[in-house]
Amino acid sequence: MALWFFLLVLSAGAVIAITAPLSRLQSTEFAAQEADLAVYKDQLLEVDADLSRGVITESEAEAAKIEIKRRMLVAAETKMPNATGLNRSRAIVFASAIVVPITAVGIYMVSGNPGTPGQPLASRLDLAPTQVSQVDGLVVRVERHLRENPGDGRGWEVLAPVYVSLGRYEEAANAWQRTIQLLGSTPARAGGFGEALVRVSGGVVSDAARQQFQTELDGNPGSSRARYYLALGAEQDGNALDAQERWQALLDDAVGNETWISDVRARILAIETELADGPSSETADEDRQAMIEGMVAGLDQRLTDEGGTVEDWARLIRSYAVLEKNEAAVRAVARARSAFSDDTTAVAQIDALAQSLGLEG
Repeated sequence: MALWFFLLVLSAGAVIAITAPLSRLQSTEFAAQEADLAVYKDQLLEVDADLSRGVITESEAEAAKIEIKRRMLVAAETKMPNATGLNRSRAIVFASAIVVPITAVGIYMVSGNPGTPGQPLASRLDLAPTQVSQVDGLVVRVERHLRENPGDGRGWEVLAPVYVSLGRYEEAANAWQRTIQLLGSTPARAGGFGEALVRVSGGVVSDAARQQFQTELDGNPGSSRARYYLALGAEQDGNALDAQERWQALLDDAVGNETWISDVRARILAIETELADGPSSETADEDRQAMIEGMVAGLDQRLTDEGGTVEDWARLIRSYAVLEKNEAAVRAVARARSAFSDDTTAVAQIDALAQSLGLEG
């Protein structure tokens, strides 16, 4: 019995020796965490400043922001406790010095077996869960925080680009919308919202997305993201000359290492090929209109003969709507629905586009 009493006292002493310093350091650690979050917020502002001065490219700025926001997610796991919480934590810590040893001894006396063989560390590690990534776990924690604090605009702003990286585009669009509602619109927020809307629509630049990109461009005329998507929207509308001018201006201002350069060059070449036998940019309005109608008719024929992607069909529908050929647009909607009858996501995108354009049938 003396041995058991000795082990009990020894265990209690060990628990006190380990946990007492932790209780004293708890408030200091949370204060340090708040300081870390403040530093990360300052770093985000510095990245925006460097981007506006042209010190870094937009792709470099985006990569830096994602890394900073990832660190903010890690730092946001623990909340700042109040004084009552700290006192409660200390009480729990010191109570554990008594409860833990007594419980451990009691359990061992009931079920302990000195003859049980050891369990190697490697075999225990094999049983650890490996399917859930660290990022997913952090997202779950932030989501839980936002359910409890839906008015935390900064939390929504941190979460929105993470949703995009995870392919959760509808949730990303919702997060950006909540951010703008709570914190107000900025060029970066508008651009992020617009890009999420494009992802939701399968690559179609809707009117809502176009408005967000225009807001971004008004506040940041050098934004390659806004310029890219506005050019893409013009191309999808069938406005080849406008799209060509926008693509070329974007390419002329490129530094040379942007990831979108090859795509923009290919789009410019495709437009130039289509316009090769057509009238020049100084042609009268009626000739330009005839040229655009010819391009739309060519797209219609290609989709009839070869089929195409949902983006191609959306471009045809929008082109007919821009040309005010609503009957042709309605027929194109019906044909697109038929072409993607087995793809519910594509049909939903076509329906959403038709609704946004006010088409019936």
